[in-house]
Amino acid sequence: MRKLGLVLVFLFGFVTPAPATPDAPTAQPSVITPWGINGYLTKNERITTGDNVPLLAQKMAQAGANWSLEELPWAEIEPSNGNFRTSYDSRIKTVADANLGIIGMLLTTPAWARETSCAGNNNYWCPPSDPAQYAEFAAWMVERYDGDGINDAPGSPRIAAWQIWNEPNFLETWSSINNNEALRRRRYGEILVASYNAIKQADPTAIVVAGGVYVFDGFSDGLEFLNGNNGAFRQVPAAKNSFDVLGIHPYMPTIAPDSIGTFATVTLEGRLLNSRNWLSNDLGRPNAPIWITEIGWCTSPGSASCPVVSAENQARYLIRSFVIAQQMGVQHINWLQLEDAFNGGHPFSGSELLGNLANNNYTPKSAYTAFQTMAYLLTTATPLGTRAGVHTHSYVGNGNNTGGVYAYRYSRGSTEIDVLWTPGANTAIQFPLTAGKQWIFRTRNNQTFSPTINGTTASIVLTNDPIFIVQKTPASINIQPSLNLLAEVGGGEAAALIPLSNGDSETALNWTISNISAGLSVTPSSGSLVGTTNLTIRAQVGSLSSGTYTYQFRVNGNNGISRTVQVTLRVVNQLEPVYLPLVRK
Repeated sequence: MRKLGLVLVFLFGFVTPAPATPDAPTAQPSVITPWGINGYLTKNERITTGDNVPLLAQKMAQAGANWSLEELPWAEIEPSNGNFRTSYDSRIKTVADANLGIIGMLLTTPAWARETSCAGNNNYWCPPSDPAQYAEFAAWMVERYDGDGINDAPGSPRIAAWQIWNEPNFLETWSSINNNEALRRRRYGEILVASYNAIKQADPTAIVVAGGVYVFDGFSDGLEFLNGNNGAFRQVPAAKNSFDVLGIHPYMPTIAPDSIGTFATVTLEGRLLNSRNWLSNDLGRPNAPIWITEIGWCTSPGSASCPVVSAENQARYLIRSFVIAQQMGVQHINWLQLEDAFNGGHPFSGSELLGNLANNNYTPKSAYTAFQTMAYLLTTATPLGTRAGVHTHSYVGNGNNTGGVYAYRYSRGSTEIDVLWTPGANTAIQFPLTAGKQWIFRTRNNQTFSPTINGTTASIVLTNDPIFIVQKTPASINIQPSLNLLAEVGGGEAAALIPLSNGDSETALNWTISNISAGLSVTPSSGSLVGTTNLTIRAQVGSLSSGTYTYQFRVNGNNGISRTVQVTLRVVNQLEPVYLPLVRK
């Protein structure tokens, strides 16, 4: 027992370390978050037009996006049956190297696999003639990018989610088969079932996303395509359970997401409620997540499909649509798009967040800054619903949207975050603040502002520009007040770890150590801390005789607070078993 060592440490009143909560948390790509952008970084156009793809990936990560939706075209990857091109390996790796998760969208049909009766046989948007062939392609892709080390692409990351085609309800992206609408719909149900089974066999934990369909679109409604008369699910019932996530495109490019005077069911709120009710009541799948895999508004050049809005309104609508969707339980949202991958040749050119490459850089639009501000402030925060006494908006499904004040709450640890705006006339509000918190007021451009504050009430005039109110717990010094060390005569030193935290705060604590007693050392001696770190305390034993010795040191914070820690060292002639209850057998 005496040979166990010269030093034994007893910690009395041990403080459990608080979990670290960084000021700008970074979610891991393996975790599904709301923050997505259609990067289209793997597209051929990126190569042929000379885009700087690594820089674009970096810009996306700097915006606060965690996920990029990427087109992975069957027509390009398997141009002939069984002949797979691997050129996408390096493209996918470039995206992942920026710490971005990838949603792989499997779409287009190579000429050898197309439905021969499809209008325009050279059109790669023709459905496949044999669903099993599409499923074989899906299985090959999943196996190559499932990250299990078997048949993986060299250095490739895992692709966690796979979307089965894109907008199959739209004739231009899922072409007619012999002018037979019922057959066109049935074929999508067939490839959904076949590919779902193939994907799950290759990677049981992969997420399968259905379609990315328009919702509440009078010309081509996706929910009707899937489960209306002669819908894909009606004809192929197994398809109802052959997806994990419903992907929707609730585009409303001619109006704001919360447009006043618009029939409420046409607003973003109405479309999301309709989609959720459809999943619950029509499919019997109330717990299936909803992802918005495309949403956006266009600045110039725009088109008839996506009329021009101002750059400022694009930024406003971005935040308002993301917040409404999150608060309504949407798990993931993708903005269309990062940079115009189509170089003006697409109806939604103008929806991008970055301008074209010029002078070796991409100029951010107002919407890029809005995305960055929103993601920075809300990443890892939990939606909590509306702010009582402030939120006045009310959804009336059988009438027009009347607007009101939109006031939505989030929390992250002890930090409270509110996002507020009104789509109508400017409105004065009295916002209740939490006593003892640090109050920060930010615009969508991440600029601080100072409202009039009376006690714990802020007087604010809301506009159609969203604002953020962040209330943080101030940083404090959280450290145990005393430490007991035990050593044997002739020992070199007694040492222990003691946790130091900034309390339950996202505000960094800058700290230093001072007033250290002779014979005692504390390392490190200074730092900046969010969360918890350990200090190493060492007391020199050396020639000390048996007895009790006292020391102290002080921790000083940049907020003017300091804490003194008392250290007691007991030196004994011999470490008897009575001193060692934790190791005695």
